[in-house]
Amino acid sequence: MYPNATSTDAGITDFYDCGDGSGPASPGCLFDNAAAPTEHVDLAAAQPGIVAAMAARLAALVPGFFSNNDTGVDVCPPGTLLCGCWAAQHVWGGFFGPYQH
Repeated sequence: MYPNATSTDAGITDFYDCGDGSGPASPGCLFDNAAAPTEHVDLAAAQPGIVAAMAARLAALVPGFFSNNDTGVDVCPPGTLLCGCWAAQHVWGGFFGPYQH
C-alpha cells in the first residue's frame, strides 16, 4: 500500500492490490525487500512455492492468534487519508500511536 516509508513517487491514492491471501485466485503478494525496497515488483506468480509455503505457515499459526470482540473509536476524523500523521500531530503529542482509543 502507498504511502509507506520508501514510497515517494506515487500519488496518495495509488495502491498495489495484493488481494486478501485467501486462496489461489488471491494469493497475496511476495516482495524481495532487499532487492526492491519500494515493493513495486510482485514475485508471487514467479515464486508460487514460496507463496504456498508462507500461506501454509500462516494457516498453521492463525489458530493461536489472539482475538477479542472489543471495538474501538477511531482517533481520526472520518475521511482522514493520513490518519497516522494526523493522530501524531493532534492526539499523541508528535508521536505515532494507535489509530483507535
